[in-house]
Amino acid sequence: MTPTDKNLAAYSQAVARSWRDPGYRKELVADPGKVLREAGMELPENVQIKALQDTAQLTHLVLPAGAHESEAALRQMAASLGHQVKVVHNSEGLMHVPIPHPPEGFQADAASSALSAIAGGQFAHIMRDINVSVSVSVSVVAAAVVVATASLS
Repeated sequence: MTPTDKNLAAYSQAVARSWRDPGYRKELVADPGKVLREAGMELPENVQIKALQDTAQLTHLVLPAGAHESEAALRQMAASLGHQVKVVHNSEGLMHVPIPHPPEGFQADAASSALSAIAGGQFAHIMRDINVSVSVSVSVVAAAVVVATASLS
């Protein structure tokens, strides 16, 4: 398993758990670096990690510093989601981590493996096709969650 795959798996598990456990979600939002490291993500120690909570009406897309040329294409893709999209840029000292909103019709007692797939595990192939930093990959997964949610309805 590559470091990116390991991070995606840990992120997916953390998001899925946050959907089932409001207390865990509160911890994840309050101290995302600590919680995601405990979940198994490899994150830089010298970077502040900031959680961005998505809602049913808002999805955050995170771009790495200097990736402004991608912003227009991402906004266009995001417009097809049918709700507000906020594009946020990471910087040398700050990494944003979107926390996807639970899918419509979500039930807290859903199987853990199904939650992980919805939270991002089944979208690993998308991440391999995008040649940018892990922060953008995580954001694409967050957008993919919204797309997958629409197809599950």
